[in-house]
Amino acid sequence: MLYFAKFFFLLLIGVLVAPSAPGAIYGEDSRRDLFALNQSEWLRLSGSSVALISPHNMIFLDNQHVKIQGPSLSANERLCRGQQFENQPVVSLCSGVLISPSLVLTAGHCIFNEKQCRSTQFVFGVAFRTSSQREVVVSRSEIYSCAELIHSQHSNASQAVSDFAVIRLDRRVQGHAIASVDLRPVLPIGQPLIAFGYPNGIPMKFIGGRVRSNDPALSLFVTNLDSFDRNSGSPVFDVQTGKLEGIIVDGEEDFIRDGQCFRARHCSNDGCRGESVTRISEVTKWFHLTFGSFSP
Repeated sequence: MLYFAKFFFLLLIGVLVAPSAPGAIYGEDSRRDLFALNQSEWLRLSGSSVALISPHNMIFLDNQHVKIQGPSLSANERLCRGQQFENQPVVSLCSGVLISPSLVLTAGHCIFNEKQCRSTQFVFGVAFRTSSQREVVVSRSEIYSCAELIHSQHSNASQAVSDFAVIRLDRRVQGHAIASVDLRPVLPIGQPLIAFGYPNGIPMKFIGGRVRSNDPALSLFVTNLDSFDRNSGSPVFDVQTGKLEGIIVDGEEDFIRDGQCFRARHCSNDGCRGESVTRISEVTKWFHLTFGSFSP
């Protein structure tokens, strides 16, 4: 049943399902480049996703454009030949989402102190928009800096807490959607989801899945989203409402060894450990406790 649930999701967002290469995370591999997304509302919401990037990955081409470069995914992860997106550049450290004109939400383990925040650039538009695109070049206006780390928390050996961070950017973001937060009760099992982020640091991908478990006593819920390392902080939306439900923070190990190289791990839709999402209510609860209301 879960296989058909993900198949239905892919049809819903207008993606033709082709036979997947070995190593899709949960069932059919739902990872797609932005140019494969043909629904205007999801394209709009994808604009709320932001890449967290080191300045060392940036080359200023002129007064208006910046090239963001990095090693190929294949070289960075020592992949076996034929893996999905193997030739795309690794450019991002983590993912995030715009929750107000000047606030970004990401995983707490991505930005955990002020120094790290100040040394990270927040870049919109890091995506392949045509099938022939091979490099990431963005306008300088799409690059923002950290003005303030408002809050960061994540679990460690001595304390288990929800995983998220809130960053104030150096200026208001122009031309990008702000994620609308879902304030409803807990999502039901099987609810279809879509997420936007930077798996293993490559340009933006959208991924689909469903809620697998959702204990309201916990700070997170578990999904079968096809997320990878550096998807941390990726916004997760309810397919039916377009509302932000949380951010990806943890999951299964990405790759398995195959001789001298690595392949993406393949799991059934209800297999492996699943991919964990910090629920958005944890963030709104912190805002209420700190500021008296959720008004980022």
